[in-house]
Amino acid sequence: MSAAPALWAAGVRRSYDLPSRPPAQAALAVGLQAGITVGVSVPCHGVQVAIRGRMDVHTAIDLALAGSDCRAVWMEGQTVRIERRPQPAQAAAPKPPPATPPEANLAEVVVTASKRGVDVFHLPGSVSVVQAQALAAVRVRDTADLRLLASGMTVTNLGAGRDKVLLRGLSDGAFTGHTQSTVGLYWNQTPTTYNAPDPDLRLVDVQSVEVLRGPQGTLYGAGAIGGVVSVTPVAPDLSAASGFASATGATTAGGDPSAGAEAMFNLPLAGGKAALRLVAYGEEDGGYIDLPRLGVQNADHTQETGVRAAFRTEPSAEWSVTLGDIYQDIYSDDTQYTTGDPQGLERNTRVREPHDNDFEQAYLDIGGRGGWGELHSIGSFINHEFDSRYDATDAAADFGGASVPTAFDDDTLVRLTSQELDYRAPLHGPASLLVGGYGSYGDEHETTRLGPTGGGKTLYAEDRTDRMVDLALFGEASYALTSRLTATLGLRLAYAERRTLSLVDEAGAQAPFSGRYVTKEWSPKLALDYALVQGVRLYALASKGYRVGGFNTAGPLTTAFTAQGGAEPNRTYLPDDLWNYEAGVKLQGWRGRLQARTALYYDVWDRLQADQLLPSGLSYVANVGDAHVKGWEWEASVRPLQPLIFEIGALFTAPDLHKVDPSFPAGQSDFTLPGVARRSINSRIEYDVSLSGGRTLELDAAALYVGHSYLFFGPQGSSEMGHYLDGRLQGVFRTPDYSVGLLISNPANNRGDTFAFGNPFSLGAGPQSTPLRPRTVRLTLTHGF
Repeated sequence: MSAAPALWAAGVRRSYDLPSRPPAQAALAVGLQAGITVGVSVPCHGVQVAIRGRMDVHTAIDLALAGSDCRAVWMEGQTVRIERRPQPAQAAAPKPPPATPPEANLAEVVVTASKRGVDVFHLPGSVSVVQAQALAAVRVRDTADLRLLASGMTVTNLGAGRDKVLLRGLSDGAFTGHTQSTVGLYWNQTPTTYNAPDPDLRLVDVQSVEVLRGPQGTLYGAGAIGGVVSVTPVAPDLSAASGFASATGATTAGGDPSAGAEAMFNLPLAGGKAALRLVAYGEEDGGYIDLPRLGVQNADHTQETGVRAAFRTEPSAEWSVTLGDIYQDIYSDDTQYTTGDPQGLERNTRVREPHDNDFEQAYLDIGGRGGWGELHSIGSFINHEFDSRYDATDAAADFGGASVPTAFDDDTLVRLTSQELDYRAPLHGPASLLVGGYGSYGDEHETTRLGPTGGGKTLYAEDRTDRMVDLALFGEASYALTSRLTATLGLRLAYAERRTLSLVDEAGAQAPFSGRYVTKEWSPKLALDYALVQGVRLYALASKGYRVGGFNTAGPLTTAFTAQGGAEPNRTYLPDDLWNYEAGVKLQGWRGRLQARTALYYDVWDRLQADQLLPSGLSYVANVGDAHVKGWEWEASVRPLQPLIFEIGALFTAPDLHKVDPSFPAGQSDFTLPGVARRSINSRIEYDVSLSGGRTLELDAAALYVGHSYLFFGPQGSSEMGHYLDGRLQGVFRTPDYSVGLLISNPANNRGDTFAFGNPFSLGAGPQSTPLRPRTVRLTLTHGF
């Protein structure tokens, strides 16, 4: 029996996010969270169930027992007895329980990235939750594919494992260097990046992806200045063995064929008290870019392999422990940008440009809840290595080299250990409280070399190590001022330290450097949420994000690094911070068939950090000035008929550098922020046809329009890109055990320039462009068991 103080009335709805467990344990967990007494006097047999969504306690208890042979008998408002469900008289045999329990209020989805279990409709902010069904509908494989489903998302298209993710037009530029990411990327609530490119983890066996827009500094600290993308994988299931295996074959117009496979196996252990879930995948994407000078066709083959394992145990109804590990390797034989004719698929280079991205992460997740509240501890260790080669022949003369094939190799290894501990206090009337602490320690070791590929003297090299320490205390509290108005206040106090050691070697001459930089930041948040009428909520939000400062070291020995206020490049770059002011409306109605949201926002970004290029092609970080970003975004989803879903979203933004720093060489004019379009529109339509024998036919289509954008901070028209239409068509035929899917990507075979960049050492030699992958047709066969 579980007993807890009656903290709220039984008829009041609240958000649940309880992991899958047997029926009686699920009912006990609901009772503990709701503050009621649950008595269990008989064993309950049936399917394991997770309780997620916003509902009253009666509905939650009924869901816990829906697939079992037990029922709930309410003795009084705060007490319920679980007893055996009576069987019909003269029944030959009891009817087997349903495979899955009924779902409650599908329109209300809990946002785990809020860390307080708030459903998306009640969360004051701009959030998209893309569930597994939508991910499968258009075969979303990685972060870049999310652009089709989440409005306002930009992903640079340098190649698999090399991209930057941007949200809402909050862009620090198209290049990648030592600035911290503007968007925090999280896997199972653990960080996956610091200033590295997106590791591009495969979205297979994933429960949902949450996209939180705008600065999330209060809960996530540095590196979430533009938002957070949080991926939640499917948790190990303690109740039943299950799995699937799939195989894919594909053909690309004008390119080589592709093939891949995925598999998952879930195994319960210890009589339903533990489970092991294993995921494995591999894929080879055929190339389509030719290198005529080197005599290579379809040079940009990419191989991707990955393995995930998660072991979960629930020693009691109140506690759970998950130990997991992720490993993924991406290797590209060459890059996918072109030179010359922007409609062509050729590149005029003298050196091949491969890339390797190896990512491994181990994590330990411990959670407990009871009448005393909820405690969540999650720690992780990341080992992330990524290596790139660029054709640097055009830059060899800047380092005293001859005009022979010359390569620039950049090899980086990041190790990061992090630990977070959150405590959520039990509800006390109209108040809720979350407090937590965070700490991380890491080092980034980067070695670069520029020299002829045929052997000979190295022209330039750098060995650099950055040691990183981050500590923070944070809290967020909400209080219902009235029955309709709720206020939320949050604050994060953070300390960050960076120690940099560098040795630059140019033709035997050396330049050592060492430095220490400390950043102390506070990141507040204030939000108001108002229930105007049933199904309509208004909110207003002010929040702050930040990134830490650091040092510039790369460059020929003739590079003059100046003090702050001098002409760029400065030796030190300062922290930047961004204030976001936002107002929005959320709609929900038609029995959950209609959901919509819209928001207006205004962002003030001071001392904007951006990776820039020296004349030699090497990168440095500049504080380019102050930016003002205005925007309007909206998303809507409607189900006019049970088998039909229509979704549409859009972003219209004005991302402008309002005040250029006097030291920035671009001058004193107002410029647009590079790398992001001022307008984008995405849409999706799904139609499901039910056939006899449990078979279905699912038809899906998605389209994305991306407007004009520019590569550099500068006048509009400089290195223009964008203004293209991308899309997908998919049909899937499903039986209870098998499915066959046909997917067509880029069905119109458009040649839009997704990214006008590929190589920093040859930008001056002519325009570069990265076309959409040509029309690709994929056939996938899946067997579930």
